[in-house]
Amino acid sequence: MSNSGSLGDDRPSEAVLDELLRMFQVDDLTRGADIDLDSPEIEELLSGSTPRPRLTNVDDEHHGPHADDSHAGYRFGPQDVNDEKSAGEGSASERDQQHSSERSERDQQQSSERSERDQAESAAERQRVFIDDDSKLGEIVGSAEAARATGIEPKLRQRRAAVHKARGRKRLRWVVAVFVVLILVVAGLAVLGSSVFSIETVSVSDAVYSRDELQPIIDDLTGEPTLRADTGGFEERIERIPWVEEARVDTKFPDSASIEIRERVPAATFQGGDSRFRVIDSEGRVLDLVDGQPVDFMLVRSENPPSPEAGEFAPAGFVAAAAMARALTPSVRPITEVIDVANDGSDVRLALTGGTEVRLGSGDDLVDKLARLETVIDMDTDRLPARIDVSTDKVTVQETASG
Repeated sequence: MSNSGSLGDDRPSEAVLDELLRMFQVDDLTRGADIDLDSPEIEELLSGSTPRPRLTNVDDEHHGPHADDSHAGYRFGPQDVNDEKSAGEGSASERDQQHSSERSERDQQQSSERSERDQAESAAERQRVFIDDDSKLGEIVGSAEAARATGIEPKLRQRRAAVHKARGRKRLRWVVAVFVVLILVVAGLAVLGSSVFSIETVSVSDAVYSRDELQPIIDDLTGEPTLRADTGGFEERIERIPWVEEARVDTKFPDSASIEIRERVPAATFQGGDSRFRVIDSEGRVLDLVDGQPVDFMLVRSENPPSPEAGEFAPAGFVAAAAMARALTPSVRPITEVIDVANDGSDVRLALTGGTEVRLGSGDDLVDKLARLETVIDMDTDRLPARIDVSTDKVTVQETASG
């Protein structure tokens, strides 16, 4: 075998080619064409001679004893070739199995090495930083952050800017709308509270005795802004009138108001120390002062009458007399002329027609005492006794008087 052309039909057997591929670390049978069959080692192997063993690690010459075996290259001597030829005389199935196992181990080792290299390169890429020697910025940023910062799509930046602008416009519209509403509310209140809508007419109901004192308040209410009139203040002023027990003031848009009054009920009258007559209700409150005696109310007398002003209260005796005047029955009232009292209310008496005197005692239990008095009067209305005492449960009668 001096050259490749001398092979002709004497091409090596498949077993020999497998061994050649394994020795030269060729993974694919299609790469068998890369083997130089004219080399002396091949010729010795094909001729069946036993070459001397010779194995040299090429990588050791360059990388030292710890170089990676996956990158090592070997040169085979004649003895090695002969040994390989002897091994090739085994069964073909065993050689195929051994060849597949070795190839799988090499593939796994190469895959593991590639994975380790990729991880190392990825870690180095993450740790790598770019140093910008700009005197204005003087910042060191990581490559990953720089990539993210510079990798933002222009459309994304435009989209974000558009979103921010839209939010700003929406917020501005809300602010403007609220401002406009506030202006309208303030303007509306200003117009409604102005003199354009003021009270022109005032209606009054149930005012009998207090009409004269109520007129100045009506005058003050007229002209007030309808929506801003102090109705509570006007009610307090009206209720300070002695005749008034309760008042209610309402405004009606656009230009009117109404006053509703509940007056106190007069019960009796008495002449004070100043010779002026006082009208009092059942609670003893002085409702009015008049110069002459009011004939519509029961007269109350006292040896030392007080002189309270309108709105003030008379002593306890006058309170009892006023309560008695309100409680008089239809059969007793027509014949009662005067109610005499002590100021402290310890003694209450009735002066009946014809000079009959009825002693009631204190101002307590007046209803029961009046009931006992009616019993005596019903016995003989034409001839009443001179004195009747109903202050206790046992009624006493002294003397008689002709009608």
